[in-house]
Amino acid sequence: VTIENPLIQSKEAEREEKFNPVTPSAYKLLLSENHSVVKTSSCYDTDTRLLSLLHLPVKDPQDYYSLGDIVANGQSLHGRVLNVLAAVMAVSE
Repeated sequence: VTIENPLIQSKEAEREEKFNPVTPSAYKLLLSENHSVVKTSSCYDTDTRLLSLLHLPVKDPQDYYSLGDIVANGQSLHGRVLNVLAAVMAVSE
């Protein structure tokens, strides 16, 4: 995805918004229907300058639970929102 003309603002800790994912950044990205453009592209159209971003973590590496941790501590984690660190080996119907 390529986003053109976004507005970048500092996050306000007290403000409630409909969709507000937790990120370690102190900033939020806002899009306007009148000024911003979101372009999708196929995996074959990827700008090679962006490929290095695939290796940057988007969350604190200590803020994940492995599937083994969840199985071992399932009852104590009940009702909590968890970040899961897992890999998909295959997808089928």
